[in-house]
Amino acid sequence: MPIGEIRLFAASFAPVGWEFCEGQTLNARQHAELASRIGKTFGGDGQETVALPDLRGRAAMHNGNDMKLGNQRTIPIDASQRSSQVPAKVHVNYIILTKNLQRMGEGEPFIGEIRIFAGSNATRGWIPCDGRPLKIFENTPLYALLGNKYARDHRNDIFWVPNLDGRVPVHPPTRDDLGTTADARDFDANAQTKTHLALSFHIAAEGMFPERP
Repeated sequence: MPIGEIRLFAASFAPVGWEFCEGQTLNARQHAELASRIGKTFGGDGQETVALPDLRGRAAMHNGNDMKLGNQRTIPIDASQRSSQVPAKVHVNYIILTKNLQRMGEGEPFIGEIRIFAGSNATRGWIPCDGRPLKIFENTPLYALLGNKYARDHRNDIFWVPNLDGRVPVHPPTRDDLGTTADARDFDANAQTKTHLALSFHIAAEGMFPERP
């Protein structure tokens, strides 16, 4: 995986070579490639220390216009006033990997990883994050990672995948909040639905350093 890449993961731990995106500070000398890639964008001095993006309680937003890379702020959303000028959202599919399809290699996805998908039919091994139930005995590795964090009720034979239907993934304020939903009223006072789901964002601290184009 390219160092500095950020991925979503539905389990409660960071895989080897990855770090939670929680604003923590790392030793820049021990993570030289990462430090050279992100510098002091998210904090630290870029020489002795390098800080990771802090996505706790935040959604990830692409930088642009007056949004500088690394800026952290909340943006009020009033769809009734902005809909004629700026589309409030675009609908895509979030998909989760349920099983390894081949031998794991550099940059290959891991079970429980969540990615954005623009199509309607996911590749074999991936299913939509639509809150569907799965049988435990048919998906033992995924169940070992997720357990009942996304359960609608407790059963001995099935478990549920994360439900991102109509929701945006947000890194949880604390790791105990993984799998919980949040109300949208902080963004839109008229919102009545829980439009945020707590999922973990991780950044690659080891791996392949990407070549510049």
